[in-house]
Amino acid sequence: MESSGLVTFPIPADIQALLGPPPVLTDEAAAVYRLGLAKFALLIKPSDVLGWLYVNSLTYDWCEIRLLRSLKPCAIRGRFEAEAKRNNEAEAHEMRRHADIQPWNPMGGDANLFGQWMGDYERVDELLRRAEQP
Repeated sequence: MESSGLVTFPIPADIQALLGPPPVLTDEAAAVYRLGLAKFALLIKPSDVLGWLYVNSLTYDWCEIRLLRSLKPCAIRGRFEAEAKRNNEAEAHEMRRHADIQPWNPMGGDANLFGQWMGDYERVDELLRRAEQP
């Protein structure tokens, strides 16, 4: 079925009760979860409880992988912003002392920045790899 441009698939009431609410934190994520559940159901066409549990499991894994992939750039951005703030505070102090100091350039200078956020990136990457294993 198609309604409001979103794909839907009728989920029997007993199956809805069994599956429970989407295992996510936000209403937006719940909508994405329901859309994924409907799309997988359209493809698989579950006819019994095991089929629905399979569809639900696929949907859960897909949402988990989607979340982990979104965390990778967040980890990088968070480390970069923390480093920039720390460097900018130190730079402001130095600029007050020396008027001729150039502004901090986040793309140059501290080569250790990569190493600082790489650990976070690798941890998320490992979680993603585990989630994607069959």
